Amino acid sequence: MKQKLILIVGFILMLGLLVALNALSVQQKTEIPDTELNPNRSTYNTDSTGFHAFYTLLSETGRKVLRWQKRMSALDAHDTPGTFVIVGPLKKEISDTERSEILRWVEAGGKLVVIDRRPDAAYLNDSSKHAFEIDPMRPGFPFLDEAGMKEPTKDVPPAVPVQPTVFTTNVGSVQPSRFATYVRWPTQKSEADNTEPAGGTEPDTSGSTPAPSPSETFTGDYGLSWGEPVADLKSDGKAIVVDRAYGSGRIVILTDPFVLSNRGISLLDNAQLGVNLVASRPGETIAFDEYHHGFGSNENRLVEYFKGTPVVAIFLQLFLIAGLILFSQSRRFARPLPIKEPDRLTKLEYLSAMAELQRRTGSYDLAVENVYREFRRRASRLVGVDAKTVSNADLARLIASRAGKEPEAVLDILLSAEDVMHDVHPSRAEATRVVTGIRELEAALNLTRRKTAAK
Repeated sequence: MKQKLILIVGFILMLGLLVALNALSVQQKTEIPDTELNPNRSTYNTDSTGFHAFYTLLSETGRKVLRWQKRMSALDAHDTPGTFVIVGPLKKEISDTERSEILRWVEAGGKLVVIDRRPDAAYLNDSSKHAFEIDPMRPGFPFLDEAGMKEPTKDVPPAVPVQPTVFTTNVGSVQPSRFATYVRWPTQKSEADNTEPAGGTEPDTSGSTPAPSPSETFTGDYGLSWGEPVADLKSDGKAIVVDRAYGSGRIVILTDPFVLSNRGISLLDNAQLGVNLVASRPGETIAFDEYHHGFGSNENRLVEYFKGTPVVAIFLQLFLIAGLILFSQSRRFARPLPIKEPDRLTKLEYLSAMAELQRRTGSYDLAVENVYREFRRRASRLVGVDAKTVSNADLARLIASRAGKEPEAVLDILLSAEDVMHDVHPSRAEATRVVTGIRELEAALNLTRRKTAAK
């Protein structure tokens, strides 16, 4: 008991030491504030850069919205949404395979809404001949300007519709931020190489290139597509909302997530623009990509919960210690010892062996002696006499009166038993007759042996 107590106390001390060492070794990371330089665009985020307010607005106004937490390959299922929304930046980058799956889904008739300051070029371009690019709205803007963080819309002109489209319905103006980017047309780039337009505006007043005819369609890296981006909203002459046809579907791009973030959605007609972008097809389900924000259905939530704490390291060390203990217990560190043979003989086996030995050697006198002496002792106790001093005649009379037998018959059995005991070579028949008579007297006197409970 003392040894076990020492082991238990030692284990508790070791566990406490591990906890203390891991707690000292883990450096608590300073929580980075939620700003436009470090945004969290998840619909679960209720801070300033999150999209929780926009998601709640769509849900409470009767739109079918959901948080997509599956892989992009699941878009090919029958119950897929009609509109898929990707808000960047993402915690997990979209791979080339996932990008091709998304564009294949759009080509089949889906609508993709990308809200990101740096959208993937594949959503804008089909080939090198159509090199649409993303440029910052305010080149050289000091991103570390604290005043800019506090007033992200200061000195930024509102964006206004370029033309009446389904995305600009009931939208008078939209307020972007200082961090916005815009889509630059290839013609704008070539002209900028020769002559920079005043104020950095586009030379194209419409901001769009006419869509080619079906005979002018071309094949890109992800399949057959047509339709160049068309500007819907511009701020200071620069397009921040564009859309394009892609196969049977459509791709819509908003280059400033601030417009629909928790902080910016209440400004001007920002909320109306967001509803137009994602809910232009009434009755369709709108899915927000949460898989690439770290909320995938295959994520280990327990590991994510303890991430950055010493708990994970403590569990790994405990598993290692337990494994070492089991390994050491399964190996010997001394010379092998012979296995002790257990005693397999029970009382019944002993009696059977003795009976078999007496039968083979013809020792019927020993067998009768064992039976007779045991019967005489128990019978004497029953009738209240001393087995060593009482005579055979008196014992026979007392037994006969108790068992309802003749005294002479009982006395004959007692005397015959003593004769067999003292005979050098008793016969088997005589020994059997005596033992049978003794067993009958035991039954008459109710001296049968009782079974004892096994210990």
